[in-house]
Amino acid sequence: MKTCFKYLVVAGVFSGLLIPLSSLAITGDEILTKVDETFSAPRDQEMTMVMTLVDKRGNKKVRKMKVWQKTIPGKDDWRLIKFISPPDVRGVGFLVLADDRMYLYMPAFKKVRRIASHTKNESFMGSDLSYDDMSTSHYEKHYTAEIVKEDENFYYLKAERKKGSDKPYPTMDLKIDKRSWFPVEIKKYDEGGNLWKVFRAKHRKIGKYWAMVEMEVEDVKKEHRTLLKMENIEFDTGLPDKLFTQRNLKRRVR
Repeated sequence: MKTCFKYLVVAGVFSGLLIPLSSLAITGDEILTKVDETFSAPRDQEMTMVMTLVDKRGNKKVRKMKVWQKTIPGKDDWRLIKFISPPDVRGVGFLVLADDRMYLYMPAFKKVRRIASHTKNESFMGSDLSYDDMSTSHYEKHYTAEIVKEDENFYYLKAERKKGSDKPYPTMDLKIDKRSWFPVEIKKYDEGGNLWKVFRAKHRKIGKYWAMVEMEVEDVKKEHRTLLKMENIEFDTGLPDKLFTQRNLKRRVR
């Protein structure tokens, strides 16, 4: 479904200038592609992430981890996560090489376990993110989208899972920032059409890239929330391929 504004308000020194958009129409699928391109724009990135789990009574658990990610052109990106604190999760590692290649390392067992397809919907370390939510596959690979509406700042999309995809969410509602092509809110629904999870994110520009700096994930069914805060974000540091291996998954980080 194609849609467009009749006019565009141009930012910066041209603020307030109206330009016809009849030739600049964009489809929902094209917007998903732009979102994917924005996420994968850096060659690589690394950061510290603080994860806060909040139950319905307001009780909190805080965890800290290091995250490395590398863009693999034409394929799913690679991601390595290592928990730093608290002591009960320190050393736990998670490696994503593709949608169907995820590995978890638990120091207590000293063994790397591959995440099976039928367990990808399970909670990642007690959070409101599943292993599938932690995957790095692109939206356009699994969903097709239509523009429901738009305003000056945002596109509102309805996305439907493609035939043959094993993603757990058959439909999603996305609110996309027109300036950055970042989703600021995603509502994910279950097979019965019921709201399951809500993702809300904040982002800002760091150097030449847009980056997510905060995210809240709410599991509506469980009345539980996970807050993520990204710190010390660095881009294009030249991460080697050998970092993203099962062998390295076992190593502790400081």
